[in-house]
Amino acid sequence: MKSLKFNFSHPVNGIVKLLNLVNPGQSRAMPLTTIADDSANISVDGLPVGRWKACIEWEHDGRTFFYEEVFEV
Repeated sequence: MKSLKFNFSHPVNGIVKLLNLVNPGQSRAMPLTTIADDSANISVDGLPVGRWKACIEWEHDGRTFFYEEVFEV
C-alpha cells in the first residue's frame, strides 16, 4: 500500500484534502485520525499519477492548525 505518513506531537482528529494540481475534479477529502504513536497514514492507492497537494486541518487546545505538502504519485 502506498501512503503518506505524518507524525504529530499529540493526538489529532481533523480532515485531509488531497488536491490534484492538474485535474481538480479528482480531488478528495477524508477524515484524519492519528493512531497510538500520534502518526497518521494516508493511503494514496488509486490516485492517478501526477502532482498532488495534501492539506491537513485540525484543532488542538482550542487552536486551529493547517499543514500542506506537495507530493507526486
